[in-house]
Amino acid sequence: MSPKSFMYVFAGNNGSGKSTIRGMFYDHLGSVINVDPDALVKKHENRTTKNPTLRAGKEALQIVDECIQSNQDFSIETTLASKTSIRQIKQAKSKGFQVVVIYVGTNHVAINLRRIAKRVENGGHDIPEQDVLRRHTVSRENLLSHFNFIDTLMIVDNSGKDGELFATFENGQIIMHIHPVVTWGDNLLQQIRQRINES
Repeated sequence: MSPKSFMYVFAGNNGSGKSTIRGMFYDHLGSVINVDPDALVKKHENRTTKNPTLRAGKEALQIVDECIQSNQDFSIETTLASKTSIRQIKQAKSKGFQVVVIYVGTNHVAINLRRIAKRVENGGHDIPEQDVLRRHTVSRENLLSHFNFIDTLMIVDNSGKDGELFATFENGQIIMHIHPVVTWGDNLLQQIRQRINES
């Protein structure tokens, strides 16, 4: 039996630090193809492409589809607030992929907004505040409602300077839980446990 392919999903609201956390997993992931829409936008901006955001989005969709069809390990960065990322997870799962979600969060959306403002100061792209506020809720709701498609879930608290692994689930069972006071993580953990008990 051939080994399963892996889809690594670095998920969380804008400004949570998904790219930074992915960097911490670099040695583990190795040469896995990473689909980073922000990096693709920069690429098209440098080429003075008309509507670089749209072009980057289309390219990201194409890369993900090619990886799934060819059973190629890959990772994506997503807010998990759109139907597109959910559809991709379901598609990969249906093709036999192991879906690993590294969910990155913070204790308060104000942290995310500050980080985005700092990024803009340094020449990075901006995200409208209303989008960040909406995704702060929708992202976690999507994680909970599609938990059954996830083989491994790692919850990372990135409220401070360094991300801290808070809890890990394997096939719906918690296998590790660190016990610092992480308000958002504790709330999410409680909701996940409730989902598991109801299923």
